[in-house]
Amino acid sequence: MKKKLFSILLVLLIVLGLSNVVLAHGDEHTRDFHSMLGFDVAEMIPWMKDMHPNMSEEEINEMYRDCHQNE
Repeated sequence: MKKKLFSILLVLLIVLGLSNVVLAHGDEHTRDFHSMLGFDVAEMIPWMKDMHPNMSEEEINEMYRDCHQNE
């Protein structure tokens, strides 16, 4: 009985550890997430101007790049 419990706990620990590694390296797979959805900065600028009326278009572009590029 103890061997079975130990085996289950060991497998669970390995699975959780591996899933944590996959989650930590997730940026490579989500890097082009916005391009997959069809978002680009040109479509977001009108909405961003409404949210940040005091910012210039260059500041909005810079903010978009800072927030959405994982490089």
